[in-house]
Amino acid sequence: MSVRAKLRFSRLSIIQHLVILSLVVLLPQVLLGASVAWRYSKDQREALEQQAQNIARNRGATLDREIEGMIGALQALATSPLIVSGDFAGLREQAGQILRFRGSAVAMRDATGQQWVNTLLPIDQKLPRSVDPDLLAADRQIFETRLPAVSDLYIGAVAKRPFVMVGVPVIRDDKVLYVLNIGIEPIEWGRALLRDIPDGWTASIVDRKHKVITRSRDAERFIGQVGTESFRSRLTKDSGSFHGGHTLEGQPVFVAYQRSQLAGWYISFAIPENVMSEPLHDLRWMFIISGGTGLILSIAAAVLYGRIIGNGLGALARSARRVGQDDFVQVHHTTVAEMDDVGRILAQADAELKRKDQHQRTLLAELDHRVKNTLAIIQSLVTQSLRSAKSPEHFRDAITGRVMALARSHEVLSAANWESPQLVDVVRAVLGRETARMCYKGSAIRLSPRVVVAFAQIFQELLSNAESHGGLSEEVGLVSVIWSLDDQRRTLLLKWEESSISPRPSQGKEGLGSAIVRICVERQLGGSCRFTFLGTVMRFEAEIPLQSDLGVIATPVEKDLS
Repeated sequence: MSVRAKLRFSRLSIIQHLVILSLVVLLPQVLLGASVAWRYSKDQREALEQQAQNIARNRGATLDREIEGMIGALQALATSPLIVSGDFAGLREQAGQILRFRGSAVAMRDATGQQWVNTLLPIDQKLPRSVDPDLLAADRQIFETRLPAVSDLYIGAVAKRPFVMVGVPVIRDDKVLYVLNIGIEPIEWGRALLRDIPDGWTASIVDRKHKVITRSRDAERFIGQVGTESFRSRLTKDSGSFHGGHTLEGQPVFVAYQRSQLAGWYISFAIPENVMSEPLHDLRWMFIISGGTGLILSIAAAVLYGRIIGNGLGALARSARRVGQDDFVQVHHTTVAEMDDVGRILAQADAELKRKDQHQRTLLAELDHRVKNTLAIIQSLVTQSLRSAKSPEHFRDAITGRVMALARSHEVLSAANWESPQLVDVVRAVLGRETARMCYKGSAIRLSPRVVVAFAQIFQELLSNAESHGGLSEEVGLVSVIWSLDDQRRTLLLKWEESSISPRPSQGKEGLGSAIVRICVERQLGGSCRFTFLGTVMRFEAEIPLQSDLGVIATPVEKDLS
């Protein structure tokens, strides 16, 4: 008889079976443990990466807020009447108030670079002409664009030290006379933005030319140096992260960075690769020790419980047969904890099955309740339409139009993948394409998905009224729809105008259609509206905020919805 046949028909003791089982189970346990260790290490690395990205985003936002504060302070100072009067000594005193809170120096230059104010020098000392190309480039940008600007790192003409500056134009009679700026020493940015970072990390701020403005480690040594090629070539987005970078000391690092929207600088946080790999190194030894201990304990348990495990298995099998019956499984206690755990799991499985069955009944009851509520809403809409209907045909047309407006609004949303369709698409879906009697035009505007139905209902009710009583009820009547943005008031202006031959009487009691329009504008869109009747002309005008307490309503096409 072959060895395989002998093994197949051999009767081994339970202890032998358990020992063999422990050895057979060992391999998948080792693989599983290695997988868990690798996954844990990967999670720790991802957590560090995410932490670095979050810090970079937060510090980048802080940097922009600091710059915004400086711009605001400078713009206020730029309006000082002392500039026109030539009282630069008085202007210097006002500038000193700004320096109590931020910045190292305040200076003012003309288009040639000649300084007229510099708080670093005594008031009676002659001021030099600035010649640093980075500073003058920022000045030119301000003179040309008439907007605030932030410079790259430059060497100050007076202090002969590195600075960066935030500058604003001084405008009088629609002409830029000077550039007024705050000069900030790099070390100030480090104290404000690069503090409180984890041990071993390196934080840096670099300008648009990738020169180091400041750094959390050895700042004075590296200020003004250009970052490494592996760092510069990866800064391709407004924010991001990458492996394979190197610090100026040559250390391999993971880098997370954020670009300042106002300055164009990059603030980065670098984590050494050996710090990123520490969790894996620690787990390797822990896994070796725990795996060996587990093997020994498994064999010992197999020998210890081999003689009594048979009875426990029998009790467990009897318990398993009761799973799914009306009563909960009655677990018979054994002398093996694992078997007791299995028994409890079987009991829990039985209870879980019954719980899910009860949960399903609850869901069906909830679904029944929601369907009834929906039907009640539809019934209310039908009832209101029926009350205002003059005839069955009028009721049929009114309810059909309102339901079809809902359907068309959902078609527009579906075509836009339930994101943000344009207002013109909603108008076209409800009113149809432009004709000689129906025209519409307006700004390119996207609507928030939640308000599409409201706009569709407004246009449907206005169209229905025009076809029944207004401009489209006569052969020569006209309808025009115009919408535009009021950027100053942040509102959407909507105008519907009908003209006909027959004079339009002033509206008496408000009808259902007008009430629906008013409810949609005021309650669902947070706006206001009015109907005006002028002889043969009926005009509907609405003012709708782009964003209200109800949320985002609309936004220009070139911008994204919040």
